[in-house]
Amino acid sequence: MKRNKIITFWGLMNMSRHHLLLLALGMISALALGPTPADAQDDFWALYNRFRYHDIGYSARSAAMGGAYSALQDNENSLLGNPAALGFIETPFVTGHFDYQEVSSALSLDVLGSEGDAEIWTGQIGGAYPLEWGAIGLQYGYRTDEMDSSTSFTSYPGLGAQRGTAQSDGDLDRHYVGLGVGYRIMEELSLGYRFGYLDYDADFGYDVNVVHPAPFSFGVGYSQDFSGHRHQFGLQYLATAGLVLGMDGYFGFSDIDSSELGDADGDSYAIRGGFAWNIMEDIPLLLALDVNYEFRELTGGPNDSEDELIGAHLGAEYEVYEDLFLRAGYQFEDINFDEFAAPIHETIQMGGYTAGFGYKYDQFNFDYAFRYLDTGGGDMAHYFTIGYEF
Repeated sequence: MKRNKIITFWGLMNMSRHHLLLLALGMISALALGPTPADAQDDFWALYNRFRYHDIGYSARSAAMGGAYSALQDNENSLLGNPAALGFIETPFVTGHFDYQEVSSALSLDVLGSEGDAEIWTGQIGGAYPLEWGAIGLQYGYRTDEMDSSTSFTSYPGLGAQRGTAQSDGDLDRHYVGLGVGYRIMEELSLGYRFGYLDYDADFGYDVNVVHPAPFSFGVGYSQDFSGHRHQFGLQYLATAGLVLGMDGYFGFSDIDSSELGDADGDSYAIRGGFAWNIMEDIPLLLALDVNYEFRELTGGPNDSEDELIGAHLGAEYEVYEDLFLRAGYQFEDINFDEFAAPIHETIQMGGYTAGFGYKYDQFNFDYAFRYLDTGGGDMAHYFTIGYEF
């Protein structure tokens, strides 16, 4: 029995310490000497993993149209979407962006009924300046994540009578700087490139309180630093007066340093393609469709994980009145997530509905979007963008 406890303890110490909530629940399981629990559906870390590493988010217009952006040509999407859109910018502009997102679900290490929850707040500011051959754009973003979990636990049948509670919390602060350029090599074709630098620091802690058979408690905390860069390439082609074709992709590399486990590497890449189509000249209706593939990988000792995502994004925009736009969309994603140390092996298919509006007044524009993802409990997001053209 004592030898099994030692083995379990060292096995848990080799788990991915940045997976705070999983570790806390794993230590509870170790106290009870229980077996590895079965996987849960829609695991929190499988859903949250998309926001790690090199993700920079959507503009409000893109978010309202189901997340499609590869063929959209507007100011905000030239900074957050396909960098080739910079090649079609004709006037200087500045823009500000804010979004709030919720991510919540069960935990795969959980036989105790707990959930993980994250609130993500992002603010970005940027602008672009046109030149004879295209434009250059600069963007700065700040993001803060707040994560927490609380649960009551009991042991497995026949393995003792431990009962208690576990609380965990974490916060993350991230900075992003992006510099992009678009080159219009001919009237109908533009190429683009964007370099991005990202860094964050995070602090995590948890407390476990056992009330039976004998009261005791313990707490653990650790910190983590991340730095990485992202390279994004894109092209847009005006096939006809009302049809734009777009394609873009990125690859990114990063280093992660933990106060407990040392170094790890977080890498990712993605590719996306689609179109934006004004179906009829006399009807101000724009349809946009994107399909995308994303891959994320974390390597370094016990931190190994892989995440594959295939998605489809469909959106529509209709000008109901002069300079007033209504938007709606749908997105579908198939996620395959493997966390080898925990372990978590998740295959998730989920859809989401989006809606929003945009309004232009003189040199100002304002956009808003709402997104709902079907993740069991349902995750929501709000996006706001305001811009000014000189």
